[in-house]
Amino acid sequence: MKHLFYIFLFLSAYNSKAQSNLEFLVRGKALSFVLIEDNWATSVSVGAEVRLYDKISFLVDLVYFRRRFEEEVFDQPNPDHYSEYLQLDTRRYLAFEFRYFLPRNIPEPTFRPYVNVFNKWGKREWRTEDKFPLKDGDLYQMFTPLTDIGTSIGLTTGASRFGVDFNIGIAYRFESQNTETYQANGPLQYEYNKDASTFRGNMRLNFYWNFMQ
Repeated sequence: MKHLFYIFLFLSAYNSKAQSNLEFLVRGKALSFVLIEDNWATSVSVGAEVRLYDKISFLVDLVYFRRRFEEEVFDQPNPDHYSEYLQLDTRRYLAFEFRYFLPRNIPEPTFRPYVNVFNKWGKREWRTEDKFPLKDGDLYQMFTPLTDIGTSIGLTTGASRFGVDFNIGIAYRFESQNTETYQANGPLQYEYNKDASTFRGNMRLNFYWNFMQ
């Protein structure tokens, strides 16, 4: 019994020290919402974060993001009824992030501000259903690898087991597109390795569960 007591004391002391130096979090979300009429967004992610010494953290997230554009076409026998056809803009990527938490004036604030640098690696696809009412010059299909490098400022909730994390920033996207464009008076127009690299805004929202609180 005496040995078990000493082991318990050691584990308690180790756990207390570990909590002061290390935090491990599981992150994720599953959201679907309308942006404007007939324009929907779906965002699903899962990942992990390791925070060290209440100063820095390292993150990795697996992300699926899709925008769905709907168009109504009156092609039913009843002229008052219509069908809906879709265009889908889908992105799948891994996101890596390094954060630095800004100094705090109070020991346990409601929110913890931070700055970060991040990198995304993945691909983007654009697909159109055959009966979608395209206009001349509209994008029909696209397949492209993408790489983002950027920085953000953000806020995460303070010392709690469950919390929310939000940031906003800017990224430079390296994107080389393979596209098919609809032509009203001819076949699809193909373009390969079209450089579409540019600066883009970046916004991310996640929920987390902190195992070390």
